[in-house]
Amino acid sequence: MTNHVSKYDWIDKHQNDETPPSYLDNMRTPSKTQYIAQEKLWEEFLIDVKNSSQLPDIDGLKKFAFFSAARSRGRLAEHADVKTLSKNMERFFYQWNRSNNYQIPKQDLADCQKFITTTLSKHEGLRLQDLEFDKEYCDWEDVQNIIYYMIAKDTHKYRNPRFLAQAMVTLLIISDDGERIGAVARSDCYRNEEIALLYEDVDLVMKPTTSPGQLARFEMTIRFHNRKNERDTKRRLDIRFLQRPGYAHCIILWFLALALQDNVFYDKSIKSPADLFHKQNPDPIDRRIRFKPEMLQIPICRRMGGAGKRKLSPILPWNTGPIITEFKRIVEAAGYPQRWTFYTIRRTLANAMNDSRDVSDAWRKTIMGHTGEKDRVFRENYQSTLLTVDTGNLFRKEAPRAERKEVLNMRAHYNPNLPRLPKEEKEEHVNKDADVQYLLESKKQLQLQLLMLEASEPRSAASEINITTIRAAIRGRTVCLRRRRDLIRGRLGRKFMKDIMLDPDTMYKKYPPVANNNIVREGLTRALYPNQGHRSSPLFALEMILDHINSENSVSAAKKNEEPQHLHLQNEEVDDLERDLEGRGREQRAQDKEKIERAQKKLEKQARRHAKALKKLEKAQKKAEKTTLNELRVGEGSKKKAKRHPKKPAKDHLTRNEIHYIPQNIKKRSIPNGETQLGSDRRKRSKVCA
Repeated sequence: MTNHVSKYDWIDKHQNDETPPSYLDNMRTPSKTQYIAQEKLWEEFLIDVKNSSQLPDIDGLKKFAFFSAARSRGRLAEHADVKTLSKNMERFFYQWNRSNNYQIPKQDLADCQKFITTTLSKHEGLRLQDLEFDKEYCDWEDVQNIIYYMIAKDTHKYRNPRFLAQAMVTLLIISDDGERIGAVARSDCYRNEEIALLYEDVDLVMKPTTSPGQLARFEMTIRFHNRKNERDTKRRLDIRFLQRPGYAHCIILWFLALALQDNVFYDKSIKSPADLFHKQNPDPIDRRIRFKPEMLQIPICRRMGGAGKRKLSPILPWNTGPIITEFKRIVEAAGYPQRWTFYTIRRTLANAMNDSRDVSDAWRKTIMGHTGEKDRVFRENYQSTLLTVDTGNLFRKEAPRAERKEVLNMRAHYNPNLPRLPKEEKEEHVNKDADVQYLLESKKQLQLQLLMLEASEPRSAASEINITTIRAAIRGRTVCLRRRRDLIRGRLGRKFMKDIMLDPDTMYKKYPPVANNNIVREGLTRALYPNQGHRSSPLFALEMILDHINSENSVSAAKKNEEPQHLHLQNEEVDDLERDLEGRGREQRAQDKEKIERAQKKLEKQARRHAKALKKLEKAQKKAEKTTLNELRVGEGSKKKAKRHPKKPAKDHLTRNEIHYIPQNIKKRSIPNGETQLGSDRRKRSKVCA
């Protein structure tokens, strides 16, 4: 390892070199965030050690690793994780070598990572963790249970009924091809880009009809442009979806419901599900169904308008964060106590393709979006730790047993009547938190200060500034309170579900489950899950889905047509209500009069100030006009004087090339003596020559 003197000499020698191109230019938002975080952490480290010339040699890297471990926190615990710390040191290594002339040797990075795993991991003060999330697996049977709960038993009221169909489309796409959620919705890692799955990415075709009275059959192809590591590239993956007999699990029906609500079809005759399914395709080939050109760039799954708006946005795509949060609630309510993400489905599909003889490794990598010749990503992050190959029967040359094939452990703890933590107990834990109590107390104090300032009259400019500042502080306290409460509730819920998996007998006795056999949406459930007594069809199922999506308008209309409750009361109760309303009306009128008087006084003051400002402006304009007139008059007088009395040209005491250096207003006596003497010498010489 080179010493410090040679390093400084090398830096001084090459400090005038051209700076290398920015290493962030070819990176996307998630990678930029991680690399910039390491760069900022290095700057904080230099301030902490009070040595701005510290170099990242092996000693500097070890000190930086210790500093990072002491400053950072893990997601699973209050302290940093060993693997995360090693990965961050690798990011810092690449960041430094791409943006600085001095290069860190690879051996120094390897020694530093070994120092983290051996020495820092055993440090008592740092208490580094070596934990990881349990990687659960979710198969098609689990997905069917989740879908049935969403349709039949979920009592949650969405802000817009369309969100149920959007959630179904997202879940069925991921269940069919194991795609990442960021390819369907707007990824939180790319917040600067409003990019998601658009109508332009969908090709909908009608299959040929074999008989005259047959309902139309459809096929759909989705072209993914937003896959990880494939954005802004020419690589695309097309996935074809077929119409399934199970209506609840048919992605085409849910997509058609969203498309009909958005009125995206170019054919103006298609306005209802009946118009669509009664179309005939006598041709022997598929007929493409076109969309309107103005609707091609519209996202299929959209979110509500920003800043507290209650209307669905026409252009903003649905975010991945709310989708994941919503499905965590759904899966837990459906009866699964495990930690759930969309990667549970993705891991299951990857293992199923790996175990299948019909799928090659090349196709598995293409579908999963994995690159490289080695299978390190699959082996470390996707492959199950439970052996799924029946090695015993293979050795005995017998058929594999079904029990040895099952990897999927989410169903091991599945219970549709899962116990729930009571809200009273949960809120009690939340209210006892020290941070929540501090935020509540500080918010009350700010509210009291705000009331005192608003009641004081007259208000000065400083008091108005204080009022706006206090209101902003109250809003900040409210946001912090909401986030802290959500964090505590999430931790309590995870701990409760973990206790159920570890000690189910005790938890079931302490919190007895309540059976939930009620069906919330009977009409939609019968249409999507037809029994022997209830017949259904794709057309009827689509009509029921569309009615549910459009139910928001019917609910609002019903509310408008509702009769007021006091019409059904008795006469005595009506009289009491009228008296109460009269008393409240008097008080309200008095308060309104006071408010109006205050407002009138404010308006009068503002009018006076406005009049004064106008007078000042008029005076300033008059002064400006007078000055301009005077300047014009002075300019005209100076021109007349110049015509009457033209200035005489100055005598040529210097050479002709040097005359323009002397100002015209300088008199002859102001010229230095040396220059006047020069002119007299020239005259004498000319006389002698003559």
